Amino acid sequence: MGKDSNDKKISIQTQNLYELSVLLELGVTTMIATPKIIRAVADLVGTPAYLYNQKVIEEDVYDARAFERVFGEERFTLRYAMKANSLEALLRLFNNLGLHIDSSDGNEVWRAERADIELSHVLLTCQILPPQEELADYITRGMNPNAGHLDHLEQIAAAGGKDITVRINFGEGSGGTPKTTTGGYGSSFGMWHTEIPEILERSRALGLRVVRLHSHIGSGSDPQVWKRNVRIMLEHADAFPDVHTLNLGGGFKRSRWHDEKTMDMEECARDAYEVFEAYQERSGRRLRIEIEPGTYLIARGGILIGRVHHFRHKHDPDNGIDYNHTITDIGMTENARVCMYGARHHLTLVPEDDGREMTSTFVVGPACESGDALTVRKNDPNRLRRERMRTPTRGDLIVQHDTGAYCDSMAPHDYNSHGEAPAVLLKPDGELVVITYRGTREQLVQHEVKYSPTPSLAL
Repeated sequence: MGKDSNDKKISIQTQNLYELSVLLELGVTTMIATPKIIRAVADLVGTPAYLYNQKVIEEDVYDARAFERVFGEERFTLRYAMKANSLEALLRLFNNLGLHIDSSDGNEVWRAERADIELSHVLLTCQILPPQEELADYITRGMNPNAGHLDHLEQIAAAGGKDITVRINFGEGSGGTPKTTTGGYGSSFGMWHTEIPEILERSRALGLRVVRLHSHIGSGSDPQVWKRNVRIMLEHADAFPDVHTLNLGGGFKRSRWHDEKTMDMEECARDAYEVFEAYQERSGRRLRIEIEPGTYLIARGGILIGRVHHFRHKHDPDNGIDYNHTITDIGMTENARVCMYGARHHLTLVPEDDGREMTSTFVVGPACESGDALTVRKNDPNRLRRERMRTPTRGDLIVQHDTGAYCDSMAPHDYNSHGEAPAVLLKPDGELVVITYRGTREQLVQHEVKYSPTPSLAL
């Protein structure tokens, strides 16, 4: 599989970074690496491997800062939803770009601090708060706690919290699939909007001051639903006299497929600005705004590089149908989005030779699991589709696009004892830097206890 990549890095020219003829031929627009770079990564760390393009990530951060350009720097905070990808080098990159952090677990707060991110820049929004002692330590050192359940108010107060955020479900939900919708009646996230009087009563009794309202309706949300939710949030802001900031959540759509549309951040920013200004004119309150995208900032900036191990052809004479299967070493253990959500990611073959004919093929991963397919129909992981590509041959490299978000961070690395794939960062000057090493077999079992149970039944 991989080779020893410790302390290795190479420099290659990237003058034609966005010229990948195979992708153009297939109508793919997410071109972040040339075949030369892709082969260099495979030589450096083996396959499967993640590659992140720093320049592309920085471009997408600039796009998200449309809100800053509309509202002004003093009224806007851009947070990175670190659950999308929590690798230390990438956290450091976002921190160096001036972003704050949205964390979804106490363990993520720990990882953020490990990456030298100030706790005062971290907002913790989670279903279950960390243990009391840990929570108190984080709050004492500046972390911002977000109460998503009524019980959280007591826990935060007991941990010494004073100024807090509250997450409220205002009844609006919108996501790319039902599994990524985090608002509305069917969602467990956030306190229901009818509980606002109780939120206020309990907060006052506990000595808590609500200074930030938070709402997140889903990932890959409909822009019109997102805009409507902003208006609903402002309608409820009057009930919270100490609130100075509205956190509008994340979920901004980033296209991963040719029939999907990336959300227009400038349009959303200008629409939000109009309603914020109207609210200020009515109430006299000049509120700040925060957003916390994950996918939008990093999905496009990552690809997954694998290798073809088999190409098989079968013909069904009864139905006159040909079946091609391409078996690769990338799959659900590197990107679970496909089998979880029916997510679609373009695939590109990077052959060693030119002139091969195009073919249609199912593409699957190496796991002993029928669901480990890379080519499924939209939102339906149970139905396969064929991918159009050059005819694969054993040894060819293959690329899965737009895997920067919710791939490495959600991957079930232990399945079939595969271990974690390494990651490489492509710097703007063309240098490739290894930012994570391939997981070893020893790491797979390092938490296990050597114990051999005695059978209780006679066999």
